[in-house]
Amino acid sequence: MADIKGFSFPFQFSPRGGVAESTNLDKIKANLNALVLTGVGERLMRPNIGTAGYELLYSNMSAQELMLLKHDIKYGIEAGDTRVVVVDLTIGKPSVNGAVMVDVTFMLNGSYEEHLLSVELEN
Repeated sequence: MADIKGFSFPFQFSPRGGVAESTNLDKIKANLNALVLTGVGERLMRPNIGTAGYELLYSNMSAQELMLLKHDIKYGIEAGDTRVVVVDLTIGKPSVNGAVMVDVTFMLNGSYEEHLLSVELEN
């Protein structure tokens, strides 16, 4: 894998006063985390990127809503970062405060190694 480098997410400063960076797998995980937490239409320059995760959090969360959320998150990740293929996606039951854990198992293109990312969607 070629070196991937960029600003860390969330944006922060390094101990030396510069902008903190993340690299390689950490950077890809940060990008995927941002994609899951971004609503469709939220990015002005790329309005088709994102998921409907927050919109569906306020719905009934029936079995159909859960399947729609899984499909939407998988599509949003693969459309937003073409270096990634989603292998599995698990959505936990909503907690007392309404938060939902999303576990994404993914592989990088050209690799057979699976990686796990956990994202918490909360109201």
